[in-house]
Amino acid sequence: MSRNLRDANLLEWEVFASAGDFGMPDRAYIVFNCLSDRRLRPRYVRQEGDKAEAEALVAGIAEPELEALFSQSVELD
Repeated sequence: MSRNLRDANLLEWEVFASAGDFGMPDRAYIVFNCLSDRRLRPRYVRQEGDKAEAEALVAGIAEPELEALFSQSVELD
């Protein structure tokens, strides 16, 4: 499951949970992928728990808390 977030610069970001796939370790991550500007590198925040818990967080978190997670995110290497 994914959802979208618009940042302060009015860029649209897809937000989803990931773990294990795509070279990431088994720890769960919340990934932010920019849909408005594909040149921007994806960003992520590490989460406690597994992917199912991270997916539940993405689905159920309120917009202000999602924006706070985005502000804590770092670029994917």
